[in-house]
Amino acid sequence: MAKAEQLKKALYLFGILTACTIVADRLLFVLVPNYLLETGLSSTEIGAVFSIAFLVLVLFRFVIGKISDALGRKWPISLGMLIESIAIALFPSFRSITGYGLAKAIKEVGETLRKSVKDALIADVFEEKQRIKILSKLVAITPLSRAVGSLIGFVVTAYLTITHGFYTAAVFVFIGFLAFTLFFKEPHIKAANHKFKIKKPIRNTALLALIGFFVSISFTSAYFPGVFSLAKNIGITTQNLFLLILVSYLISTTTTYKSKKLVEHLGFLKTVFVMCAIFSIITALYGLVYNILHFFLVFTGLSIFFFIWQIGYRTATMNLIPAKQRGGQIGVIKTVQGLGDMIGPVFGGFIADTFTLNLTFFTAGVFGLLGALTAYILYKTKT
Repeated sequence: MAKAEQLKKALYLFGILTACTIVADRLLFVLVPNYLLETGLSSTEIGAVFSIAFLVLVLFRFVIGKISDALGRKWPISLGMLIESIAIALFPSFRSITGYGLAKAIKEVGETLRKSVKDALIADVFEEKQRIKILSKLVAITPLSRAVGSLIGFVVTAYLTITHGFYTAAVFVFIGFLAFTLFFKEPHIKAANHKFKIKKPIRNTALLALIGFFVSISFTSAYFPGVFSLAKNIGITTQNLFLLILVSYLISTTTTYKSKKLVEHLGFLKTVFVMCAIFSIITALYGLVYNILHFFLVFTGLSIFFFIWQIGYRTATMNLIPAKQRGGQIGVIKTVQGLGDMIGPVFGGFIADTFTLNLTFFTAGVFGLLGALTAYILYKTKT
């Protein structure tokens, strides 16, 4: 098979992998918080469920990337999706906060295996000059897949039950597992060595990790369960929330797909700090939302700039790290992001329960701006 055809096949398979996992993710994005809210858990308890689960990410991300440098990157992705699909299907069978935390933690084991090495594998397959173009396509699939997931979520919750939504999500992840495992051929990348040794993070890695840390706290403290509590407070049902998200993601799909020229014009690092600053300010605006229209506008605006930020940020993690250290260094970045994912939900839940929900969003915006400031430092001083 010619190299061009191999790259095209790889792009299609990464697209299928992205689409299947994102459809499932978007179903769970709405289903899990609403499912837990219906059980009567407080914001702090729901935040604890997410934080316990995200702790697993921290423990696993630190080592998976380095292991993949020596042993390959396909197997963690395949194994991860298989574990994810099983854990998602089992989630509604639990009936306690401990059970929910355990099911979410098992899911995060699978998700960590997949996510920790996916970007490193994309960087292995595609050359540096191709990556902005490739990522603009793959990231554009994200909001489109989220729109599909939202539509499926609306149908399932309107005509079936939330439990059926979990089973549907599990099926999509399993389809991605089958397609990727059966048809993807991993390129051979010679590792620096085959000894398990975590190297000290290079300066670029440290700053990229810090950016991810601040953005993760910002996102998870605002959304789990803040945005869903806000939606419930202003009268948005689970079905209507899926519809609002559907329209929002259809809009952001178009803007993300068209953003390649913008990212190339700004440069990937400038894109990171500019987009981070914008979506952080928009995050804080959730604190001023009092009706459905305001909710839709803020959600859509944040989505548009967040996805463009992702293109710049993921390009930076691929281009600023030497190929032989890629898995291990990206693993460090993912680990530090995981710390933010762990801290954010319980922190956001505590702020909402102790003070006000509005303060949760304002605080989330501040953390996002700290990420933008760090990105600006990297832009000015990168090595």
